[in-house]
Amino acid sequence: MLRRFGFHGMSSLLFLLLVNSFSFATPSRVTKTKPAIQQSWQSDISTLKPDDIPVPIPFSLRLPFPWTLTYGTWAAQKGEFQSYFSFKIIQERGSQERQILVRQIDAVSCSVIARGIGFVKNDSMSAKMLNLVDGRSYILDLTSLPEAVLPKQISATPIRGRAMILSITTSCQEQETFHMGLHKMANQLDFDCNSDHDFGKLAF
Repeated sequence: MLRRFGFHGMSSLLFLLLVNSFSFATPSRVTKTKPAIQQSWQSDISTLKPDDIPVPIPFSLRLPFPWTLTYGTWAAQKGEFQSYFSFKIIQERGSQERQILVRQIDAVSCSVIARGIGFVKNDSMSAKMLNLVDGRSYILDLTSLPEAVLPKQISATPIRGRAMILSITTSCQEQETFHMGLHKMANQLDFDCNSDHDFGKLAF
């Protein structure tokens, strides 16, 4: 059967086979694009509203900052505001000072919507957070209080007799500070917020 092709036919057949084998050996490049950061209105700090009656929080009774306890992922809620926050202990090379990498995670899309570096001073951590969606900034403070002195209006999961209080201070002209208790969701950073951990099931 090969005789029918002749010399030119055989050359053409070999050329086609080489082209086909080359096309299979070199897959086409696929350009990967990063998924867009999605922020729900529930996790937007503009959702926070001041209390009708201010809740006094005894920050003067704060405990030494709990480095080990802080690590992991926490949930915060105040009114319609709902969001997750993760805290990771970091230390710059050649430095003795420990810092905390703070991430705000959207409660609906699970996207990281804000980041900041926290510094601990006077037993309280403070971080300037930058929103990755709109570029706005806010101040996040983290304080540990004895469970016994926690106001009834603040709900938090006590761990080893202490409760963690998250404070958010807006950067607008009329600065306002909002306090809320934290609930520990996981002792690691790779928290699956798409699982059964629903804000409605937490005792806020």
